[in-house]
Amino acid sequence: MTLPKKPAGHQLAQQVQMQFEDALAFHQRGDLIEAQIIYEAILKQLPKHFDALHMLGVIAYQKGDLARAQVLLVKALKINARVPSAHNNYGNVLQDLKRFDDALLSYNKAISLAPDYTEAHNNRGDLLQASGSGRPQWPAKTRLTPLIQIISTLTLIERMPCVPAAVLVRRSKAMITR
Repeated sequence: MTLPKKPAGHQLAQQVQMQFEDALAFHQRGDLIEAQIIYEAILKQLPKHFDALHMLGVIAYQKGDLARAQVLLVKALKINARVPSAHNNYGNVLQDLKRFDDALLSYNKAISLAPDYTEAHNNRGDLLQASGSGRPQWPAKTRLTPLIQIISTLTLIERMPCVPAAVLVRRSKAMITR
């Protein structure tokens, strides 16, 4: 009895890419079980497949399994730390684990990789808002440009009820002159 040959490198890459696209389509339709099955099958073939690890981490987060989500996203980020959405998703997990300082660092990393990444700015703003500070605190390690700081502040202000325009202008001017 002969075993079937494993696909050659290029064929395997194509096969895995097609599987990933199928899994992503299931995931986007909300069929997490089917997507998870395919992502796991990909990892059996290629254990360091960044996208499969990342998306499995997202599914674990969506299912409320924060410990597994954290493990998977850390593995993915060790493989490729240049993907803003992975840092943003990791920040969401850390925030739900009540590791707020780490979550803030993760959102900041996502923003540093993609300064116009609105979702990361919103998540960062939500975190700062939830921290109870009426005004965002900019950690010393954060090297955001004044424009990015203004965008994050606007995100916070936008969610505050009845904030007069004068407050918005005052805060914006204060940030520019820092």
